[in-house]
Amino acid sequence: MNTDTLQQHTVPAMPAFRVGTPGDFARVTAFYDLVTDYSNAQAYGPCWQKDVHPSRAFLSASLQNGRLYLLEQGDTILAAMVLNHETHPAYQGVPFAGTQDPQQVYVIHLLCVHPRHYGKGYAKRMLSEAVRIGREDGMQSLWLDVLYNNVSAVQLYRSFGFRLAATIPGMYDVFIGPTDGELYEYPLI
Repeated sequence: MNTDTLQQHTVPAMPAFRVGTPGDFARVTAFYDLVTDYSNAQAYGPCWQKDVHPSRAFLSASLQNGRLYLLEQGDTILAAMVLNHETHPAYQGVPFAGTQDPQQVYVIHLLCVHPRHYGKGYAKRMLSEAVRIGREDGMQSLWLDVLYNNVSAVQLYRSFGFRLAATIPGMYDVFIGPTDGELYEYPLI
């Protein structure tokens, strides 16, 4: 067989999952800006606002603390998320099936996929990595919140096994106006 033919049919490297570093700040902010611009042009999405949510300060702190994770192929960020213990005030008093202690859970923030790479399983890969990290770190559950009308995200979380813990009327008033949020839980033990 001709080696030139083999070179033309090489399979791209599998996407690499890693912890982001402070040196990734410019790329990460550009990635979230791109996702924000794209999603705001769609009928349903997270309704993020540049430098409001996600804020540059939150992204920087997450990189500094080793809590922002990337899925990359070459120089392209395919997906990203933050895992930490920070909760929105609406989480207080929610009847989660597992622990009520935020220090025993990881909260998933800002999970998103590059728009050119939708439908390739990268969001599920990120959720799988969150489960792995949570179990390795001895967490009891994963929590997240989502706009009730972010249909694709809600479908993803439910199909992955997240359970609806509560619907919070007006949860996102500060960021985007009166919009309901849904809180989800994924048990790790």
